[in-house]
Amino acid sequence: MQHFETTISETANKVTITLPKKGSVKTIDAATDEALDITSLFSIGAKNSLDIRPSDKKVQDKEVVDALKAGDALSVKNELYHKEYVVRGNQALYDLLSDIYSLALKINMSVSKANILDAMRKKLKDRNIKTQFNTPTMTTVIKYVVGAERQTAANYSRVLSIAMEENLAPNELSAYISRRGGIGQIHNIETMEHAKKLGEKESKERLDILREYYSYSRYNSTEKFNYGGDTLQHNFEKKTDKETSTFCFFMTTYDDVKDEYTIISAHDLGKTYEDALLRTIFKDATNDLSRLRNGLRRFEEGLIKDNKIHHGLIKRLKDKHEQQDLDKAKLVEAEADPLLEEMNA
Repeated sequence: MQHFETTISETANKVTITLPKKGSVKTIDAATDEALDITSLFSIGAKNSLDIRPSDKKVQDKEVVDALKAGDALSVKNELYHKEYVVRGNQALYDLLSDIYSLALKINMSVSKANILDAMRKKLKDRNIKTQFNTPTMTTVIKYVVGAERQTAANYSRVLSIAMEENLAPNELSAYISRRGGIGQIHNIETMEHAKKLGEKESKERLDILREYYSYSRYNSTEKFNYGGDTLQHNFEKKTDKETSTFCFFMTTYDDVKDEYTIISAHDLGKTYEDALLRTIFKDATNDLSRLRNGLRRFEEGLIKDNKIHHGLIKRLKDKHEQQDLDKAKLVEAEADPLLEEMNA
């Protein structure tokens, strides 16, 4: 066993301890030594491998026990915090939302609804909180309760709007929010579902535009042939108007000596299988719906101008373009109205 000599000197109330190489000193504060100090739990693990002794295993075992003890203590502390602040706090919030929801429903069904909302809007205006004449009852009540906290009002409004869509009663709201995982979780799920629906809708529109473009491209094509063979119908058992395909697909082989294609078979895939194939064919086309819409519109206008299509199709396309322009004008007007109301408020 090695023995180390230390030199301790005291000067002007200062203590100096001199140690040989590799010596260490651990100071203990008697007032706090009983408390658990997490930072001192893992001293053995930090040792150089040359300094470890068999007897250190007991210290290591104690470190394991102390570490688990510390973790268990923190786990209990977390559980207490969760029960005291998170659960009780959330429950209080859900109860508040239930009351807001109940008040909004009562106002909606009241014969004095217009007067109540008008009075609320005036008070909100005094608080520098803007609303519009057509602001929904639920949103007005929420703003009246939460004040200028716009993000909070938006979060509550989403949840309570969903509750209305689900036709919930106020006394069902608290349990509903808890079951759905809380306000944030409801918002996230609804956002993802909305994005998914929007994505599916945009994907369908993209495919429809591209299908229409390639369908009308036949009027510009000079490559034509007559085919006297049979056309194999796929998905025949589901054949309905909705399953009617737009194109016929030919399977061919190419002879590079004769520089010609040989048709092997023709296929009517039906709408479902055709969609799947078209998604593969069009995978590199842009996803920008605005560009696709404008591109198709210009292409159709070119067909009309060049008089390459029959009169029935010309009329149909002109009617479609007129309706598109009308819808666009209505959209611009609808977007401008709230802005004007807010400016005049």
